[in-house]
Amino acid sequence: MAASYRPRVDRPTHGAAPGVSPAVGRPLPPPGDEFDRTDPGFRDDLAQSQPAVAAVGRYFAAHGYPVVIPEPRVRPTPAERAAYRDSGDGYVGRAFEVKWCAGFAFTSRETFPYPTVLLGAVYEFDRARPLPWLVFSVSQDRRYALAVNVARTKARWEVRPVYAPRLERDEPCYFCPKELTLLVELPPEDA
Repeated sequence: MAASYRPRVDRPTHGAAPGVSPAVGRPLPPPGDEFDRTDPGFRDDLAQSQPAVAAVGRYFAAHGYPVVIPEPRVRPTPAERAAYRDSGDGYVGRAFEVKWCAGFAFTSRETFPYPTVLLGAVYEFDRARPLPWLVFSVSQDRRYALAVNVARTKARWEVRPVYAPRLERDEPCYFCPKELTLLVELPPEDA
């Protein structure tokens, strides 16, 4: 049976207006005063990351996997964060997570500009059930990604604080040495 992947794209995924999910082409829920004060930029960051999630979905589909990418769910208020936590950005029998490198592009492990790959906040990983199978760090241009196999590499991860400007505090985050990653070439959007 051929793999199927229906991207959640009903318009081009580039050039979306702030607050619009480029993957689904619809406005995200309107921000409220509490959201803007406690987590400014969250909705825009979520919307801008969706093309990277779609690129990883195309990668799996091109390799014969059936892919499911659920619609992003946005919490109405920051206080409801726990109720809106997901267990992955997409699924291919098991969950995968996608981190988009909005600030830089790379074409190999060697051109990835850091010795380690940011995987996310410790609290997100430690509460995830089940843990994601893979984490993809996607290049700015969405042509390549470094894939991290969570189960095989977690013992070698490091924890370091990362300043979260939106939250105005340091967050402990997991990092994986880049030599433990696998470079994958992602299919273009029109594939």
